Amino acid sequence: MLTRTPFDLAPAKQLVFGALADLGLQLNLEKTRTTTFDRFFRFVGAEIQGDAILLPFDKKKTPLSPVFVAPTMPSAVLRAWRAGHIKADRPFVRPSPVPPAERKARRATNPHTAVLARLAGPGGGALRRRSGPSSR
Repeated sequence: MLTRTPFDLAPAKQLVFGALADLGLQLNLEKTRTTTFDRFFRFVGAEIQGDAILLPFDKKKTPLSPVFVAPTMPSAVLRAWRAGHIKADRPFVRPSPVPPAERKARRATNPHTAVLARLAGPGGGALRRRSGPSSR
């Protein structure tokens, strides 16, 4: 509350205490203090001293990069899911993170990796994604 003179403070304080009591609230006397504009104080983030009101500047926020972005679902699979042709066989459970060394070992022992490498050939160019509608 703001008053022009210290003499106006007591009636204003009683008015605030009464209004808060009607709402079932009370002022925290440890956080409430009486001061003047000549002394420095902070109110709702603004620093006030005498005639000066200093507002905090907005900090420049740097955009955060995503930690993980899942690959896009192939459009044919998405259409089948939306049409109800594909159903989940169990509820999704988020796997716990795998340490990098274990991830590399899993990749090396994955049977699909060897098959794909064989299909791709030595240069990797024999295996290509088809574009356009399926010819089957």
